[in-house]
Amino acid sequence: MIDPNFFSFELQTKLLFGTDSLKSLKNELKSFGNTLLIVAQKKMEEMGYLKRVADQLIEDDFHLFFWSTIHDNPIVSDVDDAVKSLNSKKFDAIVALGGGSTMDVAKALSVTACTGGSAWDYVYSTAKRTVEHTIPVIAIPTTSGTGSHMTKYSVLTNPQEGIKSTIVSEEIFPKVAIVDPTLTVSLPQYMTAVTGFDALSHAVESYVCINANRMTDMICEKAIQTIAKALPQVINNLNDLILREDMAWADTLAGLGIAYSGTTLPHAMGQPISGRYPKIRHGETLAAIYPSIVRFSYPGKVEKFDRIIRWIAEGIKMEIENIDADLASKVFSEFQKRIGLSIHLSDFGLEEKDINGLINPTLKCGDVYTNPVVATEQDIIELFKFSL
Repeated sequence: MIDPNFFSFELQTKLLFGTDSLKSLKNELKSFGNTLLIVAQKKMEEMGYLKRVADQLIEDDFHLFFWSTIHDNPIVSDVDDAVKSLNSKKFDAIVALGGGSTMDVAKALSVTACTGGSAWDYVYSTAKRTVEHTIPVIAIPTTSGTGSHMTKYSVLTNPQEGIKSTIVSEEIFPKVAIVDPTLTVSLPQYMTAVTGFDALSHAVESYVCINANRMTDMICEKAIQTIAKALPQVINNLNDLILREDMAWADTLAGLGIAYSGTTLPHAMGQPISGRYPKIRHGETLAAIYPSIVRFSYPGKVEKFDRIIRWIAEGIKMEIENIDADLASKVFSEFQKRIGLSIHLSDFGLEEKDINGLINPTLKCGDVYTNPVVATEQDIIELFKFSL
């Protein structure tokens, strides 16, 4: 008989964490080779971060190539065009400098540059090709939100189909993650909130996911507690390096959570929104739908949600008692208000008539079925309506 509590956990990514850990990049890269592709949006150059990376590599005779065409919600052509443009080059490693979008593109590039085809061939919703070989990726996050530096996912949008989907493979875990909190200090207030809420959603969902285990529970509990305390503070103290470090650590933990447990209904509903409306950021879609989904999901994991609600209420110094589904939703709403993220889908122009186009993509996502309460089609329609 198999122990129902059995789980396997093997860390795939070497983690270097802490202030000025970026200085370790050169030594880490020496074991891979000296021909490198640096994937970074143009704003990384404007902020001086690209120079911090390039300066320590050029002096050591590394051969550097760059790719910067990356949408904030990355699209398939961000990857496919890079492969076409850089096809004659053979890279020993790919350095991803930026937020989750940059890491998504870098991880997808690590696949297609090796085995060919379009990046869309590898997403789980088409599954035309399997990931076999990859170029090593070194991830350097400049936000504290997506956890992508610790995951096996690459999320891409196909604008022609209006669909967002994901490459899922153990092969695309970054080989090295360098998490230097000094790279997050320049993140503006609103984006700090948006990315921070994304990290919170990862920790919450992988905690209540039906695939959670003792290891992910421990990881996610620490992540939730840390974000609940640090995010409302860092919003008004953007240059506080201790708070930035706390958020970077919580983001790293939450990334591990979704890598080894998974996300649930909010991500299943959120992906179709930004797939059809790419100007809406991922964290914004989650914020818009979260209070209603927490109310819906609460009965499926009462004990865990009770803990989550207490930690979040404590983080914003909100007095609560007699937790139930309605109060759980209210606490999330209040937390979002405190961080400047009290938003609805209607704020982005969505109307009730737009809901029909979101239903089938949601139902096709496996995250629907790992939620503590499995939503029916009618449930999903109602949840979208509540979120308008």
